Amino acid sequence: DEPVVWDPFNFCELYKISGNNPDVAWLREAELKHGRMSMMAVFGIIVQEGGVRDPYWAPVDANWATAPSQCPALAWGSLIAFIGLVEGKYAEGLYDLWNGQTDKRTPGDYGWGKSFLSDDPVAADKMRLKELKNGRLAMIAFAGIAANHFIPGALPGCMYS
Repeated sequence: DEPVVWDPFNFCELYKISGNNPDVAWLREAELKHGRMSMMAVFGIIVQEGGVRDPYWAPVDANWATAPSQCPALAWGSLIAFIGLVEGKYAEGLYDLWNGQTDKRTPGDYGWGKSFLSDDPVAADKMRLKELKNGRLAMIAFAGIAANHFIPGALPGCMYS
C-alpha cells in the first residue's frame, strides 16, 4: 500500500523534470531538520518566557527576539563552530538524498536516534510519523509566535511575544 500524500502543487514530482530539483528524500530530510529545530525553538521560547533561566545567561533578555543581539561574540562563534561541526559530520549522503538514493542513509537519520525507536517496525513508523507531525506543528507555532512579535496583535490571545 502506498501512503496517501497531500501534494496539491506536485512538489514531489519536480525531481522528474530536472536534476536541479531535489527528490522527495531531500525534502523529507529538510522537513525533519526544520521540524526538530522548530520544536526546540518553541520549547525554548516557552521556557524562557515562563521564567526558567540559566544563571550564566541571566544578563541576557528573556525575549527570544532581542536575546541574540545581547549574546557575546564568543558565544556566537562557539555556536556557529558547533553547528558547522554537526552539519559537516552528518552531511554524508545528502547528495544521494538529493538524487533519491536512500540506501546509505534514510532522511532524518543521523545515526544516534535508534535508542528512541522501538524494535517493532510498526511502532517505530508510528513514532516517526508523530515526530513529523509534531515538527510541522512546531514550525507553524514558531511562525505564529514570530508573526505575533513582529506584527503586534496578529494572533489575538497569544501570550508569547
